[in-house]
Amino acid sequence: MKIKFLPLLALATFPSFAEENQPDPADLTQTNTFIWGQVGNKDYTLTGGIAGNLTEKFSYLGLLEHSRTWKRDSGEANDNTRARLFGTQDVEWSAISKIGLSVDYIKGHKDTAFDTTAAGAIAKVETGLDWLALFPNLAYVEINSRTNSALKSKGYQANLFASIYLDEEGKYLMVQPQYTNTEYVDVKKLEVSYGQPLSSDGKLWADLKIGYTKTSGKKLLADLNDSDKQIKAGVSYYF
Repeated sequence: MKIKFLPLLALATFPSFAEENQPDPADLTQTNTFIWGQVGNKDYTLTGGIAGNLTEKFSYLGLLEHSRTWKRDSGEANDNTRARLFGTQDVEWSAISKIGLSVDYIKGHKDTAFDTTAAGAIAKVETGLDWLALFPNLAYVEINSRTNSALKSKGYQANLFASIYLDEEGKYLMVQPQYTNTEYVDVKKLEVSYGQPLSSDGKLWADLKIGYTKTSGKKLLADLNDSDKQIKAGVSYYF
């Protein structure tokens, strides 16, 4: 049994919608219209999103994503489809310059017997350093089993994204510790991502991610104990 926890508010490497701004994939509160493909050692992901503005200070993103994860030893595959609605608002709250709210629904297919619903918030924290921005977020998570009505697990997911700008061209390094705590499952994850533009107009980008995940079950899932190492490369196009 495999339960997949996605970074529910992560918006890294999504191209910018606003024409007056250069794409900044390291800014997780920037909404974007984009297409994005990723391939890893154990999965692939295809993502597309459409973004817009309701006011000068409020923007939104609608996203659809499909992922397939497999085990090399058994060939077992798990499919997930995610739909998201995300909105951001410019604010002037001391060191916080933007806030965002997100609603996600993740549908499991075939052998993936779990569906996930989540709602959360994210903030952009200005550190006073041109090369560093912080993005803490917190989400309420509810996981439902389609095969066992007793497995309804509620809890939270906490992330802290640190975006480190490496040069003026936009190259960046992102470090993301993540912790998920629910009634039946705890997940600890650490991911490190690198991204850079592939075109002079900043519309085409490449990214590389490595990560480690440890999953521990509780109560009805006490026998669940899993760890996973991941490497993933992607290309995104900004419209």
